[in-house]
Amino acid sequence: MPPNNGTMQIKSWQSSNQKENISKACKLEKEKRKEVMGKGLKHYFKNGKEHKGATHKDAKGRVMSGKTHTDSSKFLVHMKDLSDKAKKVARA
Repeated sequence: MPPNNGTMQIKSWQSSNQKENISKACKLEKEKRKEVMGKGLKHYFKNGKEHKGATHKDAKGRVMSGKTHTDSSKFLVHMKDLSDKAKKVARA
């Protein structure tokens, strides 16, 4: 049996410390994404009509209409992402 001089404990501590740091980094990144998505902002169809119903996200994280995905789900955007013509519709 090899002598135990504490190296096993150090490696174990380093490994758990690395996992903790990675976990913290992932949580921070998730919070940043929430801020970018603009929770609480109005959502619009690409034609400028406001969507007031439930939403869900597709596999790539894009917001879509409807609580769950169906064939009739449509992509939604924020006001800043609308075309000039669609912004006029949204403001009317």
